[in-house]
Amino acid sequence: MLFLGVVRHGTQGLDLKFQSDRSKISANWGTFISDNHDPVAFYEWGLGTARWIDDVMNFTEVGKARQATTDISEDVLLNAVMRDGVKYYVTIKATTEKGLSSSSSSSGFVLDTSPPKHVNVTVNHTVVDEKTGKVSLSASWVGVEDKESGIKSSEVCLGTVSGSCFTSPLNLVNATVAFINEFYPKQDTHYYFNVKVENGAGLVTVMASEEFSIDTSPPSPGSVIDGDETDADFSNSTGTLSVNWTGFIDPETDVTSCIWTAKEKSNGIRNERTLFKVPVDNSGKSRKDDLALTPGKQYVSKIRCYNKDGFSSVAQSDGITVDITPPNPGSVYDGLSKQTDIDYQASVDVIKSRWDAFSDVDSGIIGYRWCTGSSPRSCDVTEFRWVGLKTSVHATNITLIANKRYYAIVEAVNGAGMTLQESSDGFIVDTSPPEITVGILTYTDTKYITLRI
Repeated sequence: MLFLGVVRHGTQGLDLKFQSDRSKISANWGTFISDNHDPVAFYEWGLGTARWIDDVMNFTEVGKARQATTDISEDVLLNAVMRDGVKYYVTIKATTEKGLSSSSSSSGFVLDTSPPKHVNVTVNHTVVDEKTGKVSLSASWVGVEDKESGIKSSEVCLGTVSGSCFTSPLNLVNATVAFINEFYPKQDTHYYFNVKVENGAGLVTVMASEEFSIDTSPPSPGSVIDGDETDADFSNSTGTLSVNWTGFIDPETDVTSCIWTAKEKSNGIRNERTLFKVPVDNSGKSRKDDLALTPGKQYVSKIRCYNKDGFSSVAQSDGITVDITPPNPGSVYDGLSKQTDIDYQASVDVIKSRWDAFSDVDSGIIGYRWCTGSSPRSCDVTEFRWVGLKTSVHATNITLIANKRYYAIVEAVNGAGMTLQESSDGFIVDTSPPEITVGILTYTDTKYITLRI
C-alpha cells in the first residue's frame, strides 16, 4: 500500500500557481510511503491538462529523485506548444519493487507569458492650501488587467523623470488608484506618476503618466466695480445686480474660471449675508436678475478667478446701495432774490430762478436739471439742461409773451438715479408801464376828493 506524497509545481518546495517561462518545467514532491516489504522503486512524472493524465508530456522515469526539471521542446511536448491561460497539472507516478503503482497530481498552474495590459495613467490634483501651495494628487490606471494570472501588486511613485522616483514607492496590492495627500509642487517643475504592475506570474508592466506641472502662482489680483460700465455707488433696482472686473491675469496657465459672490453688508462682519455664489465666464462682466434686494442695504461683489491648476486671487467692489425713494423737494423761486419770490417781470428775453437744496438721506443729490415752461410740468420755453449742483440759474435770448404766466421747473437726481420735479408758483410778464392818473385834489373837513380828468 502507498501513501501519496504532495506534488508541487516548481523547485525547492515551491508550489507555483503561475508560470511565465515557456522553456522549462519543474516539479518537486513529497515521499510516497510504502511498507518495508515493498518499497518505492522509481518515480515517473508527466504533464497534462487534467489530473493524472500525461496528454502534454508523457510520463518519464526519474529514478528515486523527488524533483525534476526539463527543458520544453517540441520533442518533449505532445501538443507542440503550451498555451497561455491554460491550466496544467504535474502528475507523479510511484512504482514499488513489486510493481504496484499509485499517482498524485499537483493543484495545477497557469501559463502566462505576457505582462499586464498597459493603460494610460491619468493624474488629477486638488488644491488643499493656496497659501502654502499644498495640493493632493491622485493617479488612476483603471483598465489594467491580466486575464491569465491576474494582478498581484501595484507600486506607484512620483518622479521628475519618466520611470524614476524621488518619493518612496507605495505598495498598493492590486489597486488602480493612488493618492498623495500632501504634496508641495515647485513652480515650473515637471513631474510624472510612475506605476509598476506585476501579474501573478511575476511579469511586470511599467507605466508613466504624461508630464505634468502645477502652476502655484495665482492670477494677478484685478479690480471690481459695481454697475454695467462705470462704478456705481447706488442703484434704484431691488431685483438686479451688475458687476464688471478687469486685471485678473495669469501668464503661465491663463485664467480659466471665476466665481462671483455677492454679500449684503451689515454693521457687523459676522452678520454679513451671502446673497449668491455663482460661476461666471471670463468676459469681465455679469448680471443677475430676479433678486430680492433690500432698500437701504449695501451689496458688495467679490470676484475670485482661478488659473488652470486651481490657484486663485480675489478682489471686491466698494459696494452699491439700493435706494428706491426719490429726493425730498426744495422750494423753487422765480427770480434770483433770496428775500422775495417775484410774481411779475418786465423782461421778455430773460428768465431767472433759484431754489432751496433738495435732499436725499440715502444716496444724496448728485445734481439738478432746470427748464422753464408755460405750465408747472411743461418745458416748452427752454428745454431741461443739466446745471450740476447749482441752485440758481438764468436763461437769456429767449422769447416770452406779455401777460402770460411762466414757471421754473427743477428736477433733482439722487445717487441712485431717482428723480423728483418741483416747480415755482410762476410769474407773469408785464411789459406795459403803470397808468398815469391826473386829477385835482380838493380838501374838506372830512376827506380828500380826487377827480380824474
